[in-house]
Amino acid sequence: MNGNITKKSIMLFLIITLTISAMIEIIIINTKSMDATEILMWTPALGAFITKKIYYKNKKYVLGFKKCKWKYIWMGILFPIVYLGIPYIIFWIVYPNTLQFQMTPEFILFLVLGIPISLTTALGEEIGWRGFMVPKMFKAWGLNKMLIISSLIWGIWHLPIILAGLYLPGTPIIFKVPMFLVNIGSVSVIIAILTLRSKSVWPAALLHAAHNAYDQLMFGHYTVSDIKMYYVSETGILTSVLTVGIAVYMYLSYVKSFKNKEYI
Repeated sequence: MNGNITKKSIMLFLIITLTISAMIEIIIINTKSMDATEILMWTPALGAFITKKIYYKNKKYVLGFKKCKWKYIWMGILFPIVYLGIPYIIFWIVYPNTLQFQMTPEFILFLVLGIPISLTTALGEEIGWRGFMVPKMFKAWGLNKMLIISSLIWGIWHLPIILAGLYLPGTPIIFKVPMFLVNIGSVSVIIAILTLRSKSVWPAALLHAAHNAYDQLMFGHYTVSDIKMYYVSETGILTSVLTVGIAVYMYLSYVKSFKNKEYI
């Protein structure tokens, strides 16, 4: 019975989230404006809130709002510095004129408020994707199926605005889409395993917030180049090497810790 409820709750969550997301994405694409992106990023949370109300009304931690060890918090904050920062550093070394950095009040403000501001939208996604969906899929289908399905859903969810040319411009679709799916799929594996290990949504939310803040507000902001998206950010070849590497390490180390192999 519990297994059926879990699968039904996953389906309801996806129907609500994807339906509302589709309506908002139609508005974004038709208006050619990303102003509604903040609303779009909270649709997974809305889907999770409604699903919890229907299936898990009296369950306290269904959405992952619980304390966890500080090491997982720091992993969430620091992982994006590694897989985003190292590619940018390599790119700056090879193309030094692309780095347009100045120590300004704006930069100081970013260091203080960048992640907290980014968290206001990233949390909306993570409540749904990792707070609710990942643990439920893990319970229903085990580790491997959960990682594959959740990564595909998260990647495909981004595609409409990418295909419309409103997100991640700078490379042709034939390059951008597969590279984005590789990168976002790898990051999805990293966040999912971090969520399972911490048993909390907060490391995932902070990783997502740090990822967006570092890439969009800092590294990308200070890098001026027509070719950068081939090498760095969410479509970069250098980024994909690091995200895939970290994802494989996280996966293998987590599998090694399994006592009940049937959940793999």
